[in-house]
Amino acid sequence: MAQRIAPSSPELTKFYSQRYNWRHAGEERMRFRRATKLAQVRPGAAVLDIGSRNGDCASICPPT
Repeated sequence: MAQRIAPSSPELTKFYSQRYNWRHAGEERMRFRRATKLAQVRPGAAVLDIGSRNGDCASICPPT
């Protein structure tokens, strides 16, 4: 039987740290389409997507 990896283990942290920047263009397009539909963006409108899946813009955003 395979050994289970604890949710906060260093092994799991290392696994996801090595993969945090992987992207799939199709998933990104789907996410953007869903977000624009939810926000009811009009066709032809300019949209600035400042999503930060990695959390790397948290240091420049105002606290919530």
